[in-house]
Amino acid sequence: MSPGIGSRAYPKLLNGRTRHEERAARKAAMENARRRAQLYATAAGAQLGPVLRISENVAEGAPIFPKAGRVAMQSVPVEAGTEMLEVEVHVTYALK
Repeated sequence: MSPGIGSRAYPKLLNGRTRHEERAARKAAMENARRRAQLYATAAGAQLGPVLRISENVAEGAPIFPKAGRVAMQSVPVEAGTEMLEVEVHVTYALK
């Protein structure tokens, strides 16, 4: 990985999500990107080469409330639920 990707510091637990879960999501995104790139390379009659560039977008499922909404929400009880984590990775491969 190049510097800057995954280099931010954060606590062990993020909104009920662990670093392990984030790493697993990143690994799955990279594996999916490689599979898809391999399909395109094969369709083009080429072979997949080395990775040239990696970038990512991480979408978290936590809602964002305006400041006034936060005050109103303080009296609302919180129940257990699920949270979605989506990792979108953009990988550029060389072709051989």
